[in-house]
Amino acid sequence: MESVVAEEKERKRKDKILKSLIDQLPSGSFQKNPYFPNLLNQPELLISPAPGKLIAVFLYRQRLTWRSALASLEDLFEAKLYMGRDTVAVAYDLSEIRNDFEGDDMRRLLQNTFDVFFHLDFWKSDIREGRFSNTMQRSASRQNLFRLWDMEKEFVQGALRRFSKDRYQTLVDRDHLPSRAKEAVVRQTEVAIEEVTGAFPQREPLVDSVKGSLGSLSGRYKLGFDFVTPDPTHVPVEIVRVGRYGSRDTVRYLMTKARLMRYTGETGQLERLGQNVRPLLVVEGNLAGPDHDPYRYVRSLVSVGWELISADAVNEIQRVLRDAYV
Repeated sequence: MESVVAEEKERKRKDKILKSLIDQLPSGSFQKNPYFPNLLNQPELLISPAPGKLIAVFLYRQRLTWRSALASLEDLFEAKLYMGRDTVAVAYDLSEIRNDFEGDDMRRLLQNTFDVFFHLDFWKSDIREGRFSNTMQRSASRQNLFRLWDMEKEFVQGALRRFSKDRYQTLVDRDHLPSRAKEAVVRQTEVAIEEVTGAFPQREPLVDSVKGSLGSLSGRYKLGFDFVTPDPTHVPVEIVRVGRYGSRDTVRYLMTKARLMRYTGETGQLERLGQNVRPLLVVEGNLAGPDHDPYRYVRSLVSVGWELISADAVNEIQRVLRDAYV
């Protein structure tokens, strides 16, 4: 009951903030709660302050963690890929301050990738002093990331050629609910990998990613997985327990995870790795999307490079390892 009350309180707070921002905009220059079919998470506000300029505003009130930060970063990727790289992506972080090293870097990642980013302490002046409209007028896209959006768009177009409804039909069965504990699926997958490769996979590996370079972070950050398969493939493996409801944020997080391991920034600019392995997602339960598009989540994950199998079909691991490289 307390969680429901707290959730309602946060929703009202978010609505109040959104109204305060809208009140500063000229009539006819914005659309509240727009809908774009290719976006997993919709912006709260779409603004067109001048002909040819489009601004998407996202409000985030969830406590900032690496998981929520990467999910928010997925919103940026999708805005740039499906609304256009010139679209100005704006993020307002309404979460409470977390004063520690990791908290600073989570915020820095979003601040250095979104075109405009404000945290709790800063957006208040936009509301109280009426500066939101002027901020939107002056905003512009980060041109230094245009090449990243172009490279990622090219990858997604190629990856989608792998998608077929027949291949992933069992993963959108809404009646297939997660019934086993994750550790049981972990053990089953581990044994299946050993049978195929002759060696047990490494548990809880850390995989290189471009997160640190992309966000100009103070540390070198890697991505954690449940397994990585033995030589020679080194396929990262993640296991999830999901049902039809509540899986969207997990999908957003996993999508950015796959994107970030595809690039390097060691040369001083972002480059796509010459050869990359396709990570494997083992699903206990189902990934059914909305009624009008049940394959929505599966298709999204395939588009960024994931291979997916049901936890009931770990015998497919041999095929996955054979087709691992992209």
